[in-house]
Amino acid sequence: MQKMYRHQLVNVMTDNAKNVINSLFDFHFLKPEILPKERFEKYLENKNSQSLAEIICDYIAGMTDRFAIKCCGSLR
Repeated sequence: MQKMYRHQLVNVMTDNAKNVINSLFDFHFLKPEILPKERFEKYLENKNSQSLAEIICDYIAGMTDRFAIKCCGSLR
């Protein structure tokens, strides 16, 4: 357990992944117009924060790791 799941390198990678996901979510929640066109249009149909959160979560969940890291890097 200590050598694999709680290894320092694994913890660092997990923290980095959390930061990427949180940054992407926060950015898109504040600027939903930056979402891909079809996702933004889906948000416009309902226009409430719960549906926006779900749309953003689905969008981020569909990203590959590399794409998420690239997108997060372009936010800074």
